[in-house]
Amino acid sequence: MNVPNHAAPGQDSNIVALGFIGDDHHNLIRIFRDGGPSNTTDAVLLDEYTRRDAEALAAYKKFKLHQSKQLFVAALIGIALLLSAPLGIHMIMDLMQI
Repeated sequence: MNVPNHAAPGQDSNIVALGFIGDDHHNLIRIFRDGGPSNTTDAVLLDEYTRRDAEALAAYKKFKLHQSKQLFVAALIGIALLLSAPLGIHMIMDLMQI
């Protein structure tokens, strides 16, 4: 089945990224081109696309939250090291005077 690709470039790459290949890929492009599902099979396929898209978005948001937590912890450690550096320098200077 040779169906021309009428999906938007971002939408087409999203369809592939969500694991829809072959007939499912072409059917989703047709569904988006036509403006919606035309039968029950199309509706089920569109529901699966919507479910996978929502799962991918939730996983991305979870990853970004985890990444921001890591950045926050790294910033706190960096600030703690910067604040403790003068104390460490004074301790080294005191040891050198002994």
